[in-house]
Amino acid sequence: FKLPQTDGSAGEFLKTDGSGALSFAPPTGTPGTILQTVYNSTTDEGGTTSSSYQNWSNLATNITPLSSTSHLWIWINAVRLNVQQDGNEGRLRVTDGTNSTVHYRCFNYDSDNNYQSFNPCLNWYWPQTHTAGTQITLTPQLLSTNGSGNVIWGDNGDESYMIVQEIAR
Repeated sequence: FKLPQTDGSAGEFLKTDGSGALSFAPPTGTPGTILQTVYNSTTDEGGTTSSSYQNWSNLATNITPLSSTSHLWIWINAVRLNVQQDGNEGRLRVTDGTNSTVHYRCFNYDSDNNYQSFNPCLNWYWPQTHTAGTQITLTPQLLSTNGSGNVIWGDNGDESYMIVQEIAR
């Protein structure tokens, strides 16, 4: 066997060419294979009255992709989501600081001007690719469409989770 002259990058493995020469390569996996799973949890809540997206930093999750062609599957299991005021909509998405997932819309159709409560289990299949070996931070964000009613995600004292899987493609 002929070993490579230099060390590989984080997450790479040795592969052979069938003639004894070894080299480093990123894992590719069969399409649909789960390459890794990471998660974060928080017992803090996030909230906003802003009509611009605000970070729920306590639930931000780091992942270092193993492949540059993989996609991500993201789940957020929040204890609760409250949208205050009639006609107000809470919009929720996840960002890597450069790109964002599509948003979910939770609308308060109530007529008593109180909170409309949801118990969301949201998920995104995100085809955005990232550079293998470079850590990214995925941060949930939320906004209040009317810019004055509270949108609250999570619950102080009870855990909310963000789970991220890297999927080979």
